[in-house]
Amino acid sequence: MKKLYVDAVSLNGGGAFVLETGKQAELVYAGVTVYSMSPRERPDYDALEQANGLRFLFDDMVAPELPCYPVPQMDVFALDDGGWFASLGGFTGLDEPWPIVYLRRDGALLRAADDLAAFARLLQRGGWRETMVPEPSEVRLFPSRRDAEAALEFVALPPPQCLDVVGLSEKLGGADGVGGENQ
Repeated sequence: MKKLYVDAVSLNGGGAFVLETGKQAELVYAGVTVYSMSPRERPDYDALEQANGLRFLFDDMVAPELPCYPVPQMDVFALDDGGWFASLGGFTGLDEPWPIVYLRRDGALLRAADDLAAFARLLQRGGWRETMVPEPSEVRLFPSRRDAEAALEFVALPPPQCLDVVGLSEKLGGADGVGGENQ
């Protein structure tokens, strides 16, 4: 199946779009995005940070810059002196299936856990560094987005469009959207 690539940063934090190619294609998000939390949540993470020697990202911090452009996407949520922690292939979330990887500053990519929930359990138990293994999937680390675009077929997304809600209830079948009757 053909693969098409979308720069995840162009999604501006998420969104949905329809891709009309006439043929089936696998859509792969690429690039670096950052998952940060509200500073109000910082006290909840202090003990985990101290026990594990890492720093989670909060909205009042400067976003980290990775020295590469990854394909698939890496959504960075924490770092330490040796590298960055990220969800691989999608946006970070406890209910998301994305593996958690650790990108070392020397370019080595390690699997830290199968998903964020498993990583959280490892942090609570401690000793998570000993469980990391080389990342088994095919991840490409390009020097830049331009280099990735030269090697892969990227899809340019149109600017986001807002839903015009004026008259929407009539289009849905009536004033309340249920069979045209107000109830």
